[in-house]
Amino acid sequence: MGLRRVEPEDLQAIRLVSDVQFSPDGNRIVFTQTEIDPEQDEYHSRLWVVPATGGLAAPFTGGPGRDSDPRWSPDGHWLAFLSDRAGTSAQIFVLPAGGGEARRLTDLEGGAGTPVWSPDSTRILFAARDPRERAPADDAARARWVQRPKVITRAQYKIDGPGYTFDTRSTLFLVALAGGEPTALTANAGDDVAPAWSPDGRRIAFSRMRIGVADFYVSDLWVINADGGQAHRLTEHVGRAISPAWSPDGSTIACYGTDEQEPGYGEALTRVWTVPATGGTPKRLTAAYDRGVMLQRWPAVSPPPVWTRDGTAVLFPSATDGNVHIVNVDAASGTVRAVVSGARQVTSFSVHAATGRIAFSAADLDTPADVYACAGDGSAEERF
Repeated sequence: MGLRRVEPEDLQAIRLVSDVQFSPDGNRIVFTQTEIDPEQDEYHSRLWVVPATGGLAAPFTGGPGRDSDPRWSPDGHWLAFLSDRAGTSAQIFVLPAGGGEARRLTDLEGGAGTPVWSPDSTRILFAARDPRERAPADDAARARWVQRPKVITRAQYKIDGPGYTFDTRSTLFLVALAGGEPTALTANAGDDVAPAWSPDGRRIAFSRMRIGVADFYVSDLWVINADGGQAHRLTEHVGRAISPAWSPDGSTIACYGTDEQEPGYGEALTRVWTVPATGGTPKRLTAAYDRGVMLQRWPAVSPPPVWTRDGTAVLFPSATDGNVHIVNVDAASGTVRAVVSGARQVTSFSVHAATGRIAFSAADLDTPADVYACAGDGSAEERF
């Protein structure tokens, strides 16, 4: 078959795959597929499901708009996801794991962030931008309020894409699966992001941005009780600490961070760190590894590292020579080995806790994106 050059119309046929997630029973993999709608000149995305033993993928959600960030409940009965199907910013919806009608759980002005299920599958934790000042209800007054003078008091006041951020803050919220108004758990002057439940459901780890005048993406790990009480800081000298993940026994928290809070000009090397969950000296787990963690571009928050079931190792995405691989680091020795490698970029992955099997999405020169699965050591790789 002869080769031909790529035409603009070919871009409309590309389907992008991301955010793969193993179901708790290990039988299914859900993922987000994004495509271009040429008539509307916009992107649409919906959730698809494929059997983990192989077979045809099938759409799990449909309709216009964008569905993303699927997360199975730990008991396997529900799937939570983000969607703008209601004509608003992305909100949290849930639907039965066997399929059915989706039910909206949130209706926040600024939208909701990625859902994080409680271990008992009764509540969902998420971060969302909360306005510091509510806009007037009257249309004319609201128009004047939008155009009001803006007073900037710190260096970090806007982000490419979202725009100005100084007039909102990222707050942690909790909403019940049964429904009801979300409850704010934090009320910090800065941004609280990347929440993670402890295995017993009693505590929540998260990343909190500092609010100094010159602080620019400077963050620390914090822990609070599940009711929002007794907040305390875990790290201070781990640079830009982000994306906490509890060990299976709840004793240790892994995260990403740099060697210094303010690394200066240039791109700092992001490493994997661990810190005792009750406080103590952080450990630079990948100190001897000369490759960095592949983080998503801010304001997107990178998924956290993943602990193995026995708590002896941590998996994370690593950037090397233009590729992105899945790497395993031993929690005791810091020994690093690649699990998924090759001339490709892994864009997302999840691990089935009981078997250690890995599901991931990856792109290479021939395939814009597809879904794969392999054993915990990288063997027996399959493409779906």
